[in-house]
Amino acid sequence: MAIQPYEITSIEEKWQKAWSEAIEQSDAPQMSGDLSGSLVLQWPFAPGGPTWTDLRCMALADVYSRFQRLKGQDVRIGRVLDGFHEGVLGKAIEEGKLPNEFLSEDLGRLESIERALAIQADPHSSPGAGVASTSDPAYYRFTQWLFLELLNSRHLRSVSEGEQPAVAGEADTEEEEAPEASAEAELPQWFLDIIPFAEKLFADVDKSKWPANLRKEQKALIGRRRGIEIELAFSQPFRNECRHLGVFTSRLEALYGLTFVLVAPGHEIIDFITDPDYVEDVQAYQKRYKNGDESLDSGVRTGGFALNPINLEKVPVLISPLALNAYSDGVVI
Repeated sequence: MAIQPYEITSIEEKWQKAWSEAIEQSDAPQMSGDLSGSLVLQWPFAPGGPTWTDLRCMALADVYSRFQRLKGQDVRIGRVLDGFHEGVLGKAIEEGKLPNEFLSEDLGRLESIERALAIQADPHSSPGAGVASTSDPAYYRFTQWLFLELLNSRHLRSVSEGEQPAVAGEADTEEEEAPEASAEAELPQWFLDIIPFAEKLFADVDKSKWPANLRKEQKALIGRRRGIEIELAFSQPFRNECRHLGVFTSRLEALYGLTFVLVAPGHEIIDFITDPDYVEDVQAYQKRYKNGDESLDSGVRTGGFALNPINLEKVPVLISPLALNAYSDGVVI
């Protein structure tokens, strides 16, 4: 007897329809009440379609929602289309369209994939009701509102290319020449300063229902800063003046064995402390660093010094990428 070929299209469509009807019938009694839970996933909105990572997220969300339904909770999967995916933005620019103009086309593809995988997305989702796009003003207006609230609270820090973070509202408004691009140039972006309320965030992580390993990871990401800020005096030989800088350290006892101080490349103190005999070496090093020709563990002497506040001994000051402008104002002991 000849083996009949597997007609994947007709067989799959038959059972997908049967599963969809069975799901709607089993969910009907629950639809009258309030939803007891929801999963909101950002679905891929890229011209090339979903990746394996996207499909993995879909499957995991579906498994979780099914498991919660078996426990008596009506958990739904909401969908948000990523309207700012780089692929979408590139296509929008190329065709002269707005990202949300691709919504209906992408939504049809998404629903086709969901049916093929038997994903239990919210059956009542439709454009404007259950399916959102990050390019829709009705969606991102909340992001804009939150941004302005954080900006007004002064917890946002802006970083322009090649500059160190500055608290929102304290940036110099005067026009300046664009800094030369360096190997370690920061991209223009905003940072949320969580240090003022880091302790509360840290304590509240344990109130969540996340798995223990995820709570541990979240705690490790919270920027708590425990230590003390000390003041160091900087100068150079034969100079009759000094400048003071605050330096943060979590290990105050390190001052007893302090042998050198590092400052970040491009730090404002460099010109002041560099000895005339070292100017040529310092300028050559900074040029090589900007061109990406120096390793992150390199350094150069400035000929300047800092006074150890414990014993007033002079310790040499070096320039090194190991000191970061975003940490301790670019000075490390």
